[in-house]
Amino acid sequence: MGIQEIIQGIRGTEKNRAAVVHQIYKDSRLKQSIKQYVLNHFGNAEDADILFDDMIVQFIKSVFSNREFKIEGDLSAYLMGIAKHLWFAESKKRMKLKHLVAIDNLDFINPDENSLDEILGSEKRTILQSVLDKIGKNCKEVLMYWANGFSMDEIASKLDYKSEGMVRKKKSICLKELIQLVQHNPDIKLALTQ
Repeated sequence: MGIQEIIQGIRGTEKNRAAVVHQIYKDSRLKQSIKQYVLNHFGNAEDADILFDDMIVQFIKSVFSNREFKIEGDLSAYLMGIAKHLWFAESKKRMKLKHLVAIDNLDFINPDENSLDEILGSEKRTILQSVLDKIGKNCKEVLMYWANGFSMDEIASKLDYKSEGMVRKKKSICLKELIQLVQHNPDIKLALTQ
């Protein structure tokens, strides 16, 4: 299938769209390239699978939203570009979260209060703890496990969620909530970054 046929297929019937998605999905070379990219940029195999799916969704949205949509060159290179862009955005979110929860992560792993205070200072720890408390216990637990490298399946099992998909959705909602809370409170942001 050529690029123009793919674009027409996406804009065509549901059956045509499904055929295009299937063709992209079975591209093992593209899948492997994305996996390698994610692994080389601090992600894991599960992240790569999620990214691959998100990349297909983003591509289809782009074709639908822009009637003048064109691809010059290779489709795989274009899709890889989408994947890299999405991973960059995800990595930025993760870095923000890790910066925000670094203090609490240490407490989560090692509950020895004295050593934690020595490393971080009790003031920052208290500020971060109050921010995390504002997003609620469920959000805090999901984000803590996620920030400590647990897979979505492991988090679902530990916190009694029905599926890893539910955990992924909850993580996304909680992460947005946490970032917005800090961004809308410059005093907190300043205190945590000093």
